Amino acid sequence: MPALLASFKRQQLLLDFAAIKSRCPEGIYLAPAATSPSIWSGVLFVRQGPYASAVLRFELTFPASYPEVGPSVTFATEIFHPLLVPLTTYTFAAGALDPNTTVSASETERLSPGSFNLREGFPLWYPRPADYGSRSARSSSIESGTAYAPGACTNEENKSLEERPSLAAVLQYILSAFESDDFLDSLPLRAALNANAWHAWRAHRGLPKLSSRSISPASVESSRTPLSPGRDPADWNWDGVWESRVRNGIEESISDTSLFGTRPSRAVNNTSIAIRFSKYDDQRTEEIQEAMLRAMDVGAT
Repeated sequence: MPALLASFKRQQLLLDFAAIKSRCPEGIYLAPAATSPSIWSGVLFVRQGPYASAVLRFELTFPASYPEVGPSVTFATEIFHPLLVPLTTYTFAAGALDPNTTVSASETERLSPGSFNLREGFPLWYPRPADYGSRSARSSSIESGTAYAPGACTNEENKSLEERPSLAAVLQYILSAFESDDFLDSLPLRAALNANAWHAWRAHRGLPKLSSRSISPASVESSRTPLSPGRDPADWNWDGVWESRVRNGIEESISDTSLFGTRPSRAVNNTSIAIRFSKYDDQRTEEIQEAMLRAMDVGAT
């Protein structure tokens, strides 16, 4: 039976990848990893907005419980963003960012460097800890034999199945997070995996300050020097921080080392890079463009 389930999941992922080809947002390119269909390598070309011209590598990893639970998204390119755990600092979360939860290094549920937070946009796929109650209640009822016949679904569950997010919506959400000023303006502090980036963006836009005292330390970027517990990050001087950090990140993302290196950025799951770039001179680039245009003309006839 486990082998059958694994085969079914593999087929489901291959079908999902085939379906996403015609619905993938412009600027995002995907390829399944050669080692596993449950890992998709992606590249995001940011064409407009606050991160314009950045080239960002990421991976989607599908859990065994997919499609009931959504994929995790991990970026391999360092970029200063509120929804991203920094690659160069140790940041962790317990309870997956419950702002009322105090965390410590002994917690078992941690977010790895580069993790991207999708919970705010897709709570059905990424519920907060309190939302697990309905699922655990069902399990308890099955064990006690008092409710939920096998295969039966309540109206609420049927509604959840119908409202399950699409992968296209997830990709569009990721794209908006890097291309839309309005998206970042409306992002609540509770969603930030890098609270420093969140405050820096607010200062950059001249938006009202918001205290961080009620949010979990999990979403505050780690520092080598302990921060004073009496000083609220909202009161720090964030002038010029966002512009400097993002500009440096964009420049690094489009450097020759990142684009054409033998190991561009860093492999998230120790997988080989599925999408690679080659550096051509102008003449070779024009030849490739002409060949692509000819192929498009043939396909249109």
